[in-house]
Amino acid sequence: MTPERHALWQARVAQIESSSCAEVVVAEQARADAYSEANWKWAVLASFLTLLFMVHSPILFHPEGLVLNTAFVGALGYLTSWRVPWLQRWLTGSRRRRERAEGSADLAFTRLAVSHTRERMGLLLLVCRFEQVALLRPDLGLTGRVPGARWNELQSLLDAARGLDQLEKAVSAVLEKLAPLLDEQAPRGQQDVNELSDQVRILC
Repeated sequence: MTPERHALWQARVAQIESSSCAEVVVAEQARADAYSEANWKWAVLASFLTLLFMVHSPILFHPEGLVLNTAFVGALGYLTSWRVPWLQRWLTGSRRRRERAEGSADLAFTRLAVSHTRERMGLLLLVCRFEQVALLRPDLGLTGRVPGARWNELQSLLDAARGLDQLEKAVSAVLEKLAPLLDEQAPRGQQDVNELSDQVRILC
């Protein structure tokens, strides 16, 4: 995500909070999990294919060479998967990535103190880059004022994005739609103060 995109999101958060009592937190995370098992799968696959090639090759390999070459290519497969995100994505599956992103959103909701506002009006929007998933987590005050169907509608817009570029645009669109929605359902009061920072949070 570029600094320009972060600035746009921060400006839209400020716009939302200028006309509603919601406290919106946008957070971004590189990945929700290490997915180390995908690296091991690539290591095993690379080792197996190497061994298969050497066994059936017309070239004769020394028995020690079989072991060393298989181990070397397996290690290379592990490192390649670790360094090339699309290889990990290919062996993790969208369902598992979604589950990890969901768990990360729950942790971020607590970690960023989204529920610590006076009237429980916090809203987390977490963007997970590797998983290419963005999730909404409204606090109790907002779920009591905004119908569930509206939250589902916004989440569906995020879920429809394919790829990081579309995901960034979907996040911007959701933030834009939130301004009139929350202005209507949770208007700003005279005593409202900004309880949570408008800046985009970067999570490890």
